[in-house]
Amino acid sequence: MPVTVFNYETPDWGPLERAIKAAGLPPETAGEFMWMCEQPQGNHQYKHCDTRGYAHLTAELDESAAAARVTFARDDGRWGMEPKC
Repeated sequence: MPVTVFNYETPDWGPLERAIKAAGLPPETAGEFMWMCEQPQGNHQYKHCDTRGYAHLTAELDESAAAARVTFARDDGRWGMEPKC
């Protein structure tokens, strides 16, 4: 099923910033990501500048929920975001 992009012009950094804070990482870690788009259900896509990996976060997640769904991994001295399985 194709994904319909709802918003690709106005970035929302809140979900990424909450996930980074919940992971105990410095706020400047957000600077390593690009906001790509928001899908109709409020899912935001962020792409890591170096690893090119995607993080899919929702605007409604509080910090504890974000921490439960996302983990951060360090590879070659850079932080990347990976979903928890």
